[in-house]
Amino acid sequence: MSAAPRGIGSRLTGAALNGVLLSASLAATALMLEGGLRLFTGARYLDVDLRLRGEGIAYAPGQIQRWKRIEWDVLYSINSKGFRDREYAPPTPEGSLLVVGDSFTEGYGIDFEKCYVKLLEKDLREERPELRVYNGGLSGRGIPEYRRVYEEAFASDPGIGAVVMGLDVSSDILPADRTGPEPAAPSAVPVRHRFFYPFKRFFSEHSVLYNFVRRPAKISPELRYLLERVGLMTDYAATTQLPFWDGGDRTRWEATTRELLKFAAAVNASGRGFAVLLIAHKSQIEDDFFDYQMRLWKMNVSREERFGFNRYLVDFCARNGIPVLDMTGPMREENARNPKSLFFRTDGHWNPAGHAFVAARLAEFVAESRLLKNSI
Repeated sequence: MSAAPRGIGSRLTGAALNGVLLSASLAATALMLEGGLRLFTGARYLDVDLRLRGEGIAYAPGQIQRWKRIEWDVLYSINSKGFRDREYAPPTPEGSLLVVGDSFTEGYGIDFEKCYVKLLEKDLREERPELRVYNGGLSGRGIPEYRRVYEEAFASDPGIGAVVMGLDVSSDILPADRTGPEPAAPSAVPVRHRFFYPFKRFFSEHSVLYNFVRRPAKISPELRYLLERVGLMTDYAATTQLPFWDGGDRTRWEATTRELLKFAAAVNASGRGFAVLLIAHKSQIEDDFFDYQMRLWKMNVSREERFGFNRYLVDFCARNGIPVLDMTGPMREENARNPKSLFFRTDGHWNPAGHAFVAARLAEFVAESRLLKNSI
């Protein structure tokens, strides 16, 4: 006689057992890969996550963290003032310089001494060996926070002779209704992604395997687009919206220049010089990168339109007597001579060559504009 067919309950139990075994097998494989990758890299391959203090205008002092990705392996060291800078003993030599800005100024993915701020200090010290160039850069901040960095951490230092503000066109153009500090993550995460954010942050900080899987998305825009759709990466189109192009919201441009003027006035009122370093977006320098982005994100922006805010800001600064160094033209010329030589291949920030290029031109600009008056 043939055996009686198995009941539904038995089949469900078997399926559940197979599911448990499969899950256990996948978990064991993931753990083995995690352990192997940790051993292979010699250190944890994790995202940097510097702890902010106060309302986000300085880091917690004394932190030292390693940050390793495809194109860099660097240490982030935070000094006693809460910035990624060396520890200087007081007093500050007269006529020294403060540079404030976002991740470009902080030195994203760059060895500390290869950041444009420190290279600028090296160049200026050829004339004045005692001069200091303080790095007040903070990733993810904006113009109101740059002003607070100056006012709360450096304004009382009589040795500071001038301030240079790095203005990143991709992130420093303010909302039209901006009246207070930028919200800190995770509250800035789009609503539809907030469920995933704690998991993303946890695995970014604790899983080498997760970071290895995510890194190819830095190389492949298609893979990045897929991960954005499921909430595992920040939505590029939703967060940037090319605020610097000619069709951008002019009320945002006006809000940005109002904050800029307030900052300049506060610095000038103390008898110090003030200048702007205009940091162009990678898509404004590399034409093929811009064209590819437009196809990928289905945006209809011409090449010429992408320079709208840059022209607006340069004209605004000229009318208000604010020295400005616009790196768009010089970097485009250098990129024409040496294509794709100034930015990381897998990221939108400057590589070491880009920082060196900017530092050299900024040193010339500081001297030619007499930003530090008779100090140099």
